[in-house]
Amino acid sequence: NFAQTAAQYFVDSSIALLQAMPSAGPSIGHTVVSLSLASSVPVDTDRVLACRFGDHELQPATLLGGDVLCQTPRYPEGLVNVSVVAWDDESEIFGTSVFVFHSPVALESVRPSLVAAEHKAVVTVVGDRFPRGLEFTCRFAGTEVPASFKSSSMIACKSPVLEVGAHILSVTTNGVRMSQN
Repeated sequence: NFAQTAAQYFVDSSIALLQAMPSAGPSIGHTVVSLSLASSVPVDTDRVLACRFGDHELQPATLLGGDVLCQTPRYPEGLVNVSVVAWDDESEIFGTSVFVFHSPVALESVRPSLVAAEHKAVVTVVGDRFPRGLEFTCRFAGTEVPASFKSSSMIACKSPVLEVGAHILSVTTNGVRMSQN
């Protein structure tokens, strides 16, 4: 059985589907997103490009090789379309993709907070607003390791072997923006 409601879906052969990297970031904005243009998309290198995230105002973009770089604005949580457009003519769309805005993650504690020197340990990071469905990475003193989602308040990662001393642990949901606390 189908739902009783429907939505419009448009197809346009002149618009390319772009790969967004990363494809998610915090709703506070400031994540630099790289949108890879298909080689079939003709872009005049003298044109000034912009990115539009959902219904937000245009964000300036930089063309670097076949990639368009733009910074995310502050935006409410959720999945939005992102389009690469001409700054002087928003109706000229070069490509589209999607981006997920989520609440910024907050770290509260690490368990265990003390591990033996020269040993790896599974570390549980306790915090708030860990979104389900995203890939997490823990960074221990500059070394990045994958993390696994346990709940909206807990992720786990395996610490690398570290030297004796205090180390900073930060977390990212997109490989780019690390937690600030």
